[in-house]
Amino acid sequence: MTWDIVGKDNLWLGIMVCAERLKQIVLGKDKEDVLCIMCGGENIMRDREILPSLLLTAVKKDLACYLRGERVDFPAYPLEMNLPPFTRKVLIEVGKIPYGKLRSYKWVAQKVRSKAYRAVGQALSKNPFPVIVPCHRVIREDGGLGGFSAGIELKKRLLELEGIPR
Repeated sequence: MTWDIVGKDNLWLGIMVCAERLKQIVLGKDKEDVLCIMCGGENIMRDREILPSLLLTAVKKDLACYLRGERVDFPAYPLEMNLPPFTRKVLIEVGKIPYGKLRSYKWVAQKVRSKAYRAVGQALSKNPFPVIVPCHRVIREDGGLGGFSAGIELKKRLLELEGIPR
């Protein structure tokens, strides 16, 4: 596994790649938070590959541009999606939400042919690729922000980066 961290101000992202597949993006308010989450009981320093990864380099570059406020339409990176089928369907659909646009949990549920919009929220809470799979662009039907696994403040920051004041 190879990994790196990119960040700006109070928004940091840890990027983990394994066998040229994106394994996880970790979102946090500071570098130490991200490193702590990435460690997750494992010694990531021990398991870190020294060899350069083309995928890691590309993802890091795109995320750095995104954090500078540049519009980034993330390409179809190879994602390690070892997830339940419903969660996978939800994440694939959410990955289609355009930069700077919002959709509701209910809208996503309809797109995946489900009436269980609360289940959509649960699926999004397990999103291993925040920002790349833009779950921050999913809000409640009434315009409320809803939840976000990294915290509402970071969801607001991501939306503001995309020109969506909240």
